[in-house]
Amino acid sequence: MRNAQILKLWRDTRGTTLVEFALASPILIMFILAVMQIGMTMQAYSALREVIGSGGRAAMVAYQDKSDGVMTETQVEDMIKTRASAAGHRLRADDLTVDVTITDDNVLLAKKIQIDLDYDVELVIPFWKTSALTLSESRMFYVPQ
Repeated sequence: MRNAQILKLWRDTRGTTLVEFALASPILIMFILAVMQIGMTMQAYSALREVIGSGGRAAMVAYQDKSDGVMTETQVEDMIKTRASAAGHRLRADDLTVDVTITDDNVLLAKKIQIDLDYDVELVIPFWKTSALTLSESRMFYVPQ
């Protein structure tokens, strides 16, 4: 009699879907969060590249057009932070570090505008106690004198 009851329970398939879902759902959720994290990181890196390019071009134009006066390093930094936090890029200004250095290059007879950006990407995976991922982008622009 006991063997018959065990055999009956062994062959019973009710509830297997729930057990399989309970085993597979943590893996599925982690996969979805990982894809979201990769997408957020790629969007932030693309926005960094766009912001540094457009900010550098605007600084070059400002240095070539001297009628409005020459932009200072602080003005270039503020302009880049404003562009980065605009609706098109949606970067958080608090997590963005902008460093602009403007020097004269006497060999090339040009002004060098060095722009360095660092951005901390927020992690969406709450299971690990890790710091934010930092993306860096650096570009040099030359303005003929």
